[in-house]
Amino acid sequence: ALAAARTALVLPVVFRRLRKSRSGPSRLLAAAGAAAAFAVFLGVAALGAGPLLLDRIGGPLFYWDDSATRAAAAHVRSRVPAGGTLLVHGAPQNLYPLTATRAPGGFYVNPSFWYCLRRDHGDERLVDALAASPGLPILFREPIADAERIQETAVYAFVKERTRPAGNAGDAQWRVVPAASR
Repeated sequence: ALAAARTALVLPVVFRRLRKSRSGPSRLLAAAGAAAAFAVFLGVAALGAGPLLLDRIGGPLFYWDDSATRAAAAHVRSRVPAGGTLLVHGAPQNLYPLTATRAPGGFYVNPSFWYCLRRDHGDERLVDALAASPGLPILFREPIADAERIQETAVYAFVKERTRPAGNAGDAQWRVVPAASR
C-alpha cells in the first residue's frame, strides 16, 4: 500500500517532466516501468489484500482493539498505573503503549525475541533490571512459538525460578519479583 501510494504520487511528476523535456527511449522506458509497477501494486492490493481489508473494515484491529487484547490491557491497568513499570513476557507487547506503562530497566527488549536478548548483553541487562525491582509485576504466558529457544534465556529462567505467582490474568499469569530476588 505504501509503495502504491508513493508510486501514485511520483507518476504525475514523471509524466510532467517527460512532456516538458525531449525524452529519449530510456526515459520513456523508465516511465513505462513506473506505470507497470503501479499497475502491479494496484493488482496485488485489489486481488490480495483488498478482500481481506474489506472483510475487516469497521472490525477490531487484531492485537490492538480485539477482545483478547482489550482484556489483557484491562488486567494490566488493574495492577499497574499509567507510567508504571512491568514486564510483559509471552503476552502481546503492545500492552506497553496501550496501558502507558514501560518495561523495567529503562530499555525495551521483547523477551519472545530470544535472538535480540543475545545482542549487547540484553538477557543479562534485563535480568539485572528485574532483580533490582522488588515487587515488579510480570504478566507471564508460556511461550508457544520458539518455546525451546525462549526457555533457554536467562530472562525466562529468572521469571520461572526467581519470581512467585501472584494471580491469573485470563490466559496469562501474574508473577511478582520478591523482595529478596538476588
